[in-house]
Parts: sequence; C-alpha cells; structure tokens
Amino acid sequence: MPRSFKPGASVDLGQGLILRMLRSGAGRPLQPGDVVGVKYVGFFPPYSLASVFDQNLDSTALFPFALGAGEVIPGWDQGLKDVRLGSVVELTVPAELAYGAEGAGETIPPNSTLGFQVFLVGVQPPGASEPIFADPLRDFGVAVPDLPLGKAFLRKLDPTRVALGSDRADIITGLEPEPQVVLGLSGNDRITASLTSPQLLAGGAGRDTVEIAAPAAAYRWRAIQTEGSAPLFRLEPRAAGLPTSWLLSVERLQFSDLSVVLANPGGSAPQPAIT
Repeated sequence: MPRSFKPGASVDLGQGLILRMLRSGAGRPLQPGDVVGVKYVGFFPPYSLASVFDQNLDSTALFPFALGAGEVIPGWDQGLKDVRLGSVVELTVPAELAYGAEGAGETIPPNSTLGFQVFLVGVQPPGASEPIFADPLRDFGVAVPDLPLGKAFLRKLDPTRVALGSDRADIITGLEPEPQVVLGLSGNDRITASLTSPQLLAGGAGRDTVEIAAPAAAYRWRAIQTEGSAPLFRLEPRAAGLPTSWLLSVERLQFSDLSVVLANPGGSAPQPAIT
C-alpha cells in the first residue's frame, strides 16, 4: 500500500533521509518504473542562494528519470516513491544516499549531505503512450476559480510551458521558449518577462517584482480584482499586435524608466513610485 504524506509533514524515511511535504498534489502516487519529469533545486543545507549547486528552474524543460532504476541518487529513488504527482517536497539526503565518500567532481565534496526541493510535474507510467501532467495552476497553489482570466487562456495552458520558482527568493529570467505561466510560489522573487506571448506571471507570499525592458508608456495596467490576498492586474501593451498578460500577487512592476507599486499587502490601487 502506498505511503501517504500529510501537508507540512516532515517524515524520517530511514538512513537519515528526511522528506518534508511543502505542497501536496492530487495526482497518482509515483511508483518504481514510472518515468518522472521534475523541476528541482539542489543545495547544501541550510538553504541560501549561495548554497545552490544545481537547478533547472531557469528552463521550461523538465528533468526526466525512471524512478527506482538507479538513474538518480538513491535518496531520490527512495524519497519520491509514493509521493503524488503535483506535490512539492524537500528532501534532506545523507551522503550515503547521495554521492558518498567520493563526492561528484568539483561540485559535490566527499561526504556531503544534500538538500533538494523537487516539483513533481509529470509522469509516464510503464506501458503508457503519453505522459500525465500535474495541473499547471491548481497543483501548485493557484486558485483558478478566483482568476477571471478567460476560459480560452485556461483551456490552452500547456503544462510543459510552466516555469516554477522555489519556495525561496528566486531570480527567474532568460526562459526559452517563453513559458505561458511563471509561478514564483513563495519568497521575494524577481521575474524578468519579455511578454511576446500571453503570460500569467504569479508571485507568491513574498514581495515579488516583474521586470520589463520597456518604458512604462508602452503599457497600461488595470486592476481586475484587488480583494483578498491575491490582487490580479491585466497588463496591456499600447502597441498593436502584442498580447495581453496578467499579473497575480505581484507587488511591483519595474519598467526601464519607472517602478510602479501595484498592490501593497492591503491590496491598494496602483500608485507610481519612482526609484
């Protein structure tokens, strides 16, 4: 019977392997033989931006591997079994279940305990012809019923074109191809957007900034909803032929010539703030 993990729980899986459930998904539990597609951040505990040694958050590509086949370190094979698709977990992996006494090149010193945040985005079970993806919004904490974005945008969401930040402060920039959705999750995130296609740029619980390499006069923005903790703004280019995008839980728009405060924690109306 698959193990179950409660939201927020920290579980000792044995041999010093610790799983902390940051966000619980609703998909199928992962099993050995599944080909899993993930986003991840690897760091030397305790976490800081300086302690990150590897990550794939700055790409829309997923990292694929067969669970339980020895394609990744034992801490991943053991720690991700039975975790549901759409979950976000943090693994603390002792050296014995990582790279041991040898380490890994110049990146991982010998006998290193490692930390990973792992976002379970897709899975292809044995014998399946197509992968199954987590819902690109609901499973990562965005309340879709509260977003008046238009059904056409939501219907066309491609789960492979979602860029995820970690649950810490991130700098999300230079993404190719351009994602449809950028989720900063938690932390004070800075998201650089080119806005050549419709995008939902969602911050999290921190104080998030979206940077646009254009003057403020090139865009107009208006509040769609300001009630509650997730203010939503529509960002419209003044030039013809460019797409509309949306900003969710974003505190500040940083143009090339102007910094605009969209909403403070109280959800106020937009007000310019030259910085």
